[in-house]
Amino acid sequence: MQTLADKGLLSQDQIQISLTESRKSGQSIDKVLVELGFISNSQLRDLRGESSGWQTVNLTEVLPDADALRMVSADFARQHLLVPLSFDSDQKLLTVAVADLYQLQMQDRLRSLIGNDSELKLVVASERDITEAIDRFYGFELSIDSILQEIDASDSPGPAAGDDEYGQPFVRLIDAILIDAVKRSASDIHLEPEAGFVRIRYRVDGVLRQIRSFHHDYQAPMCVRIKVLAELDISETRAPQDGRISLSVAGSPIEFRVST
Repeated sequence: MQTLADKGLLSQDQIQISLTESRKSGQSIDKVLVELGFISNSQLRDLRGESSGWQTVNLTEVLPDADALRMVSADFARQHLLVPLSFDSDQKLLTVAVADLYQLQMQDRLRSLIGNDSELKLVVASERDITEAIDRFYGFELSIDSILQEIDASDSPGPAAGDDEYGQPFVRLIDAILIDAVKRSASDIHLEPEAGFVRIRYRVDGVLRQIRSFHHDYQAPMCVRIKVLAELDISETRAPQDGRISLSVAGSPIEFRVST
C-alpha cells in the first residue's frame, strides 16, 4: 500500500478507506482497491510484477493451452486464484498465472498435482482478471472436434443472443484453431471458402497443408469472430481489410497479421 502512495497512485485518504472497507467486507485489499476505482487492474498487476521482479501477464489477451487446464481442476484454481496457461511437454514446464506469488502451500500442492518430475513457472496477474479467466475458460471444451460436435448439436450455427461470449462455440472454435496452429508451428492460417465448404490450411515449413474442412454455414460466424479480434469492420464483406491480433497463445506471445 505504501508503495502505491509513494508512486502517487494512492492518497493517504484512499489507503485508509481501502483498509477500512477490506476489514468490513473481508475482501482482499487488491480487490477492494479495484472495486473502489482507486487503481486499475493493469496498474495493480504491473506494480505487483515490478515489486517482485516476476513476469506479468494480461489474461484478457491470453488463450491457455487446453492440456494445461486439464492438469488443474476448476475448484483448485478458484480456491487458490490461479489459471494454468501452458504446459511444455518437452521441458515438462507448467506456466501458471497467480495473484499471490507467496502462497507457498499452494505451490507445494500444485507441484504434487503435476508430478515431481515437472517444473512450475509462475507469472503475475490481477485477482480480478484471474477470477474472470477461470469463469471464461473452465467448463468449456477447447478441442476442435468437441466444439464442432457442440455446433452440430445446436439448432443454429450462429451465436445465440444474450449468451456469454465464451459460451458461443464459434468464439472457442477460432481460439482452438489458433492454439492448434501455434502448437503445429504454423506460420500462416488460411480460411478458404469453396462452393459448399470452408477449407482450413496451415503453412508449416513453407508448405500449405489442408487441416480441416467445415460446412459453408460456418464461414460467416468464423469470419465475424476473426474480424472482431482484429478490430475490422464486420459489416464490410466486399472490400479487402487488414488488421492485427496480439495474443499469448499456449504460453507464447504471438502477433497475427489478418488479411481478408
